[in-house]
Amino acid sequence: MADKAGETKSVGSALKVRAFVSKGTSKVKAAYLRVRALRAAPLDRKVLAAAAAGLLIGTALGFAGASRDHYRDEMQALRGEIGAGRGETARIVAMLDRDRTTMAEIRERLATASSEAERRDAVSSDRSERLNRDLATLHEDLRARSEALGREQAERIADLARMLDRRFQEAALSQPRVEPTRTGSIGGAAIPATIEDWALREVLDGVATIQDRKRRVIEVARGDSVPGVGRVESVERRGRTWAVVTKQGVIAPQGW
Repeated sequence: MADKAGETKSVGSALKVRAFVSKGTSKVKAAYLRVRALRAAPLDRKVLAAAAAGLLIGTALGFAGASRDHYRDEMQALRGEIGAGRGETARIVAMLDRDRTTMAEIRERLATASSEAERRDAVSSDRSERLNRDLATLHEDLRARSEALGREQAERIADLARMLDRRFQEAALSQPRVEPTRTGSIGGAAIPATIEDWALREVLDGVATIQDRKRRVIEVARGDSVPGVGRVESVERRGRTWAVVTKQGVIAPQGW
């Protein structure tokens, strides 16, 4: 834009010089017309010629001197304007160079930031995948441990049940049966039959723990019902052992 402004000023100066030259030419033409008018008058030709020559020479000299000085001034002004335009152009070029350098730096920073963002995204993705793998491994480990603990607890409970069975069997075998004594006042009272499908395992605070041959264990008290047997009449002690008395018979400790 500065170059265009300088060129515009130079063209304006040239137009001013051309106008000045045109103005001087007009003055010469006017002098020439005056000379012709003098020639038409009844004067001495020599005097008229001398006057005309002097007028033309003076006009030409004045025009030449004025034109030369004015043209010199215009040219100097034009050179100054051209120099100023060149300086402005150089300044604009320098600004453009700085802007170009700044844009290059901005592009480089953007490229660096983009690369850094891509690197961080890759690192985050890798961390996320590693975390997911660790969580899956931990879940699998916990599941395996839970299953192992469940099997271990089941085995312990089974061992405990077998141990209790042995102890109950040993206790039942070591205790002799106490036969009821018949007296004359009592007729032939029927002895309650022992229910073989159920075995008494433990009595605590009036609550008896019994087990059938299918290893099913239940707790009963007076008034409860035993599957396949009926209502419990009482839980009582008979000699050294306990017994669960029902209408169908007695549930006592068994050796199985």
